[in-house]
Amino acid sequence: MTNDAVQNHRLDSIERRLDKHDEMLASLVESQVRTDEQFTVLAETQKGTQDMISDIGKSIVKWLMGVGSIIITAVLGGQVMM
Repeated sequence: MTNDAVQNHRLDSIERRLDKHDEMLASLVESQVRTDEQFTVLAETQKGTQDMISDIGKSIVKWLMGVGSIIITAVLGGQVMM
C-alpha cells in the first residue's frame, strides 16, 4: 500500500468511528428527551394525587365537623329536655 492508501484507510476508519459516536450521541439525546417527558408526566401525576388527597382530607374534616355538630346538638337538646 502506498502512503496515500494507508492514510485514506486510516481516515475512513476514523470517519466510521465518528459516525458511530454520532449515532450514540443521538441515541443518548433521544433517551434524555424521553426521560424528561417521563419526569414531567410523573410530576403532573404527583400533583394530581396530592390535590386529590388534600380534597379528601378537606371532605373528611367537613364530615367530622358535621358529625360533631350533630352530637353537640343532641347532647344540648337532651339536657334541655331534662
